[in-house]
Amino acid sequence: MNKQRYLIEGIIGEKDGSLALMGRLCGDCGKKIFPPTEFCPYCSSDKLENVFLGDEATVLAATTTRMPVPPYDPPFTLAIVDMEDEIRTIGRVEKDESVKIKKGDKLTVKFGKLFEETIFNKKTKSKETIDVIGYYFVPKG
Repeated sequence: MNKQRYLIEGIIGEKDGSLALMGRLCGDCGKKIFPPTEFCPYCSSDKLENVFLGDEATVLAATTTRMPVPPYDPPFTLAIVDMEDEIRTIGRVEKDESVKIKKGDKLTVKFGKLFEETIFNKKTKSKETIDVIGYYFVPKG
């Protein structure tokens, strides 16, 4: 089994035995933030607490690229989505090529291996493969 690491530390947590996206809730203005930051981007407060986000999203816009963008092989779809409490983010959508994603479509957050990276371990003088774990969206249904 390959070693694993999260694509970005601090955005995925465990909730009731399952993975979930992590955001921050500002104690001063009450806004949720994703990805988590040290200061609230709305009011600059440092009174932030970790919160779990829901697993549903609504597509605002989407596009499919047919050009290679490492580490992803084309074609792949990216979507700008709205999540709970005015959170807007972007993510890759895993789907069959025949499925078209459009504004208003409902998506679900999933977690898994996004890609592999190979590093050289200086201690063992060998190459190691690491599975990079992150989030992506799938059509709801």
